[in-house]
Parts: sequence; structure tokens; C-alpha cells
Amino acid sequence: VHRKRGEVVKAGDPLLTIYAEKEWKLDNAIEVAKFERPIVVSGMILEVLR
Repeated sequence: VHRKRGEVVKAGDPLLTIYAEKEWKLDNAIEVAKFERPIVVSGMILEVLR
């Protein structure tokens, strides 16, 4: 993800990079990115292991 929520962007600015090992997986990921609502995770640390 190249931009944070609320950050100003203009047409043509990259928002994210998608990596895939196969072209068909990339095509599927692009379709999901276009139509699915984003998953919001509050905070970067989900769990601390001790």
C-alpha cells in the first residue's frame, strides 16, 4: 500500500502494488482489488508473543 487513508491523491497516483507468481493469479487479485471493500486493521501489531 503506497498511500494512507485520508492522504490526498490525484488521478494516476499508484495506490498499491500487487505481486503474483502467475498471471492468472494477478488477474484475480486485480479484480478483487477493484470491487471488494478494503479490510481495515487498526494498528500494525496484532499480537505480541512473549
